[in-house]
Amino acid sequence: MKLKWKLIFLFVTIVSGYLIWDKIEGRKDEKRRQIFNAVQKGMTEGEVIEILGKPDSVFYSPDSSMEYEYFTKEYSGIGKSGMPTIVFDTNRMVKYSDFGD
Repeated sequence: MKLKWKLIFLFVTIVSGYLIWDKIEGRKDEKRRQIFNAVQKGMTEGEVIEILGKPDSVFYSPDSSMEYEYFTKEYSGIGKSGMPTIVFDTNRMVKYSDFGD
């Protein structure tokens, strides 16, 4: 009987811990999204870096355009995916941005 209650307690603790963690991460994502949404089409590379900081990775295309990726989400494999990305045109102006949902 004691083992049954210990297992129930453990299960409830794990589930409530996950729910609390998910709520905290959701708030972090919302703050990140608000900052990311400040990036607008036509901004320069310097303006983007001023808002978001240096990107975690930069990819260059054969047509001289480039893409910044920001690894700002927590990757636990549970319910979260995507990667905030900004694509620049050949003049290094923001072509579009995608938060990665």
